[in-house]
Amino acid sequence: MATYEMKDPTGLTDDELGSLEEAIVAAFTAADEADDLDAMSAAADDLDAVRAEKTGRESAPATEEVIASGDPDPDELEAEAEALEAEAEAVEDEKDDEEAVTASANNEAKEAAVELPEDRQPVKTASTVTITAGADIPGMQHGNKLTSAMEVAEAFVSRLGTFRGVRGGDGEQLIVATVASAAPAERTLDPGDIDGNRAKIEAVTSLHGPQGIVASGGFCAPLEVNYDIFGLGVADRPVRDALAGFQATRGGIRYTQPPVLADFAAAVGIWTAANDANPTAPTTKPCLKIACSPEQTATVDAVTVCLEIGNLMARAYPELVSRNNDLAMIQHARIADLQLLSKISALSTKVTSGFKLGVARDFLEAVGRAATAYRARHRMGNDVPLRAIVPSWVRDAIREDLTWSLPGDQLEWADSVIDGFLRARKVNVSWHLDDASVLTGAQAAGALNAWPASFKWNIFAEGTFLFLDGGTLDLGIVRDGALVSTNDYKMFVETFEGLAKIGIEGIEVTTTTKIAGATAATVATTA
Repeated sequence: MATYEMKDPTGLTDDELGSLEEAIVAAFTAADEADDLDAMSAAADDLDAVRAEKTGRESAPATEEVIASGDPDPDELEAEAEALEAEAEAVEDEKDDEEAVTASANNEAKEAAVELPEDRQPVKTASTVTITAGADIPGMQHGNKLTSAMEVAEAFVSRLGTFRGVRGGDGEQLIVATVASAAPAERTLDPGDIDGNRAKIEAVTSLHGPQGIVASGGFCAPLEVNYDIFGLGVADRPVRDALAGFQATRGGIRYTQPPVLADFAAAVGIWTAANDANPTAPTTKPCLKIACSPEQTATVDAVTVCLEIGNLMARAYPELVSRNNDLAMIQHARIADLQLLSKISALSTKVTSGFKLGVARDFLEAVGRAATAYRARHRMGNDVPLRAIVPSWVRDAIREDLTWSLPGDQLEWADSVIDGFLRARKVNVSWHLDDASVLTGAQAAGALNAWPASFKWNIFAEGTFLFLDGGTLDLGIVRDGALVSTNDYKMFVETFEGLAKIGIEGIEVTTTTKIAGATAATVATTA
């Protein structure tokens, strides 16, 4: 491929300027044949600079070099001064006319200087290019315009200086400068606007003449394109939001396991007057020696997201890229909440409750029983709320179970009413979206899937489990040699999350039930 060394055009002679221009044209042609857009763009910029210098020289007033031989003639000097003064006045009179010369005329003069093949003439556009500084560059404010290549180079040097002593890294891209091309509305094609885009193209290219075309039948027109992408799902985090959250910037926490009320039975006794006169039962006052509580640790995990996206797709179909990004974050929310549920389960006591009347009454009775016993064990006030984390589909099942109940005319059970059943039992409920029993139940042809026969739910005192937030690391766009060679980039996100049980007791209940709509009055009971 033809190459050249770009030099400052103002310091070159006319012959050197012409040679440099020829070398740039040769390099542009070679880059065009190789489909090297970057090299073509660089050559075009250099060519503009050379042409501008040549045009400036051609428009400059000619001067004659006078070689003095001996003493100058006073009359000749006076005549020469008068001639120069008259020329200066003429130049001043023509100044306004020169300022009225349009940019298009200058461009025509530049294009006339170099003849390129017809099929390789540059495409004229109305866009303008601006270069703005990236973030974290010493001495430069984010978003400031960079007006020269030297300023861009200085920005790179300044940014590199911030990495002294830093090791590692593989494929990270840190934005130093952003090059943006702005075009007017008539040169911008909008996704989905088929008619408007066609009109804009016709206005520039004049592809269609005045002659008409007679349709022979059918639609005879390309069908419209719908670029919208249908989407489902939310990235909500009900399990995380149900827990008290704290920052864990050091990757985790250390804490002390709390003592339990039952351990203090040996610390308290009754000392009567009779026993004081003759200490026999007990012979001494009971006293509990406090031992060191064991130290516990909890660390955060990284929940990662990584997508590899083609550059062409990102430019031509941003709606598809956006929807893929949304789905990735929805899956991230699912995996992250399931991880929290798994950790809560591992730190909880496993119990069961069985089927009696139907999911509504079975579940509410089990919640009331678990909450009452929990408060009693720890001598909590009856007005102290507990926290329950329950699959969201259970609320829908409760609604349908109540619909089946006698007298059978109550078909509207709002979510707030069902939540109120739990609040009446002093239990705050969080309905999570990721029950494992329904995640694998894809709907097949045939009978409609049945309600799950059992479900797991958790109950504990508020604050028993802490959500450890290690922060979010968003690397944004990542490129390396391999990705560049395949014309791709990666979007990479990590969240750092953990769970710590600083409370005393968590209970995980497995409830077996079904929708039956039964009440105690409609079912025979046994002793």
